[in-house]
Amino acid sequence: MGLGADPIVDAQDYPSKGFELESIDEQTNFLIVKGKDMPEFKLTIKVVEENGNWLVDGCGIVNIPKDKRAAR
Repeated sequence: MGLGADPIVDAQDYPSKGFELESIDEQTNFLIVKGKDMPEFKLTIKVVEENGNWLVDGCGIVNIPKDKRAAR
C-alpha cells in the first residue's frame, strides 16, 4: 500500500534529465518547471524568501493548492 506516485513530483515517472524553468509568477512566487527531456511534463514549485535565502515551500501536491498544480 502506498500513494502510487511520488507526491513531490506528482507522478510515478518523471524526466530523467532534470528540469528547466518555464515561468515565474513574481506576485505569488510559484514557479513552473518543465522536463528537459520531457517538455510536456510540468511541475509547480512554490518558493519563499527567508533571511535573504530562497527556500522551497511546496512542490507537486505538497503544499500546492489544486488550482496551482500542473495538469496531469
